[in-house]
Amino acid sequence: MGVADLPEGWHVKQFPSGGGLEFALVDEKRRETGHIKILQMSSCNNVWVVTNSYARGGWGPFLYDLAMDFAGDFGLLPDRGEVSADALRIWDYYYRRRRDVHKFDITAYPEYYDCGVWDDWGGPREALDFLYVKKRPTLLPALKAKGLLVLK
Repeated sequence: MGVADLPEGWHVKQFPSGGGLEFALVDEKRRETGHIKILQMSSCNNVWVVTNSYARGGWGPFLYDLAMDFAGDFGLLPDRGEVSADALRIWDYYYRRRRDVHKFDITAYPEYYDCGVWDDWGGPREALDFLYVKKRPTLLPALKAKGLLVLK
């Protein structure tokens, strides 16, 4: 889903949260429909890591893309300790199908050794040891252009 799919009256709030940043998807009644929290890891080459996410109605991938837009060239990593089954499906989709996203195996680069690895899992969990960088931001510019991004 993209910005054009947002129902009338919905918007995204961006605000500091727990030393990191949070994006919250807010409906027309000002209820949170989903959120994603990210934290920049100075010990891991300044990458951004998803520390928490929640979404109803299929909006999870939208929020992950939004976080990836914000992370820019630093890139976005899955949580290094725990990943839900829903989040694992999103990361696996990025790993296998998203051609507009660069992926880098962090186990192959010394500057990412302090990130922690998931590499012995196999299967869809192989997607968790990759850093994801969008080739170009799409959601943040569109939200800003339509006045649907609220900064707090």
